[in-house]
Amino acid sequence: MKNLILTLSLLFTATSFANPELKKQMQAMGTELKVISTSLQKGEINENTEASAQNLSLAILAASSELPDLIADQTVEENADLKLKYTALMFKLYGHSFDLQYALRKEDLPSAQKALTTLTDLRKEGHQFFKPPTN
Repeated sequence: MKNLILTLSLLFTATSFANPELKKQMQAMGTELKVISTSLQKGEINENTEASAQNLSLAILAASSELPDLIADQTVEENADLKLKYTALMFKLYGHSFDLQYALRKEDLPSAQKALTTLTDLRKEGHQFFKPPTN
């Protein structure tokens, strides 16, 4: 009985706090996107904006090595398809983060805003598909 209780409590704990590293990286991405968005809305491109874009790329890269909980909860066939979809989405994000960095280095505000819009749209797409609903 003790073993059953211990097993159930470990299972509950594992699912309650599933994949904290992914959550950490997604929060970092959100923070950096806000910093960049605020700068671009003000028409400012500076070292802090460029540093945030670099940090964004690093967070995307780190998040791409983690898998959302949704993937682990699927059948083997669904799991493989979801892994491919997640990987493709993260690669798109990563590529567009470099478009953003390039535009910032050139001080090309319209291109930076376009790259930022693409990044936020991809982020929304990913969250709609992979982020579990909150209760």
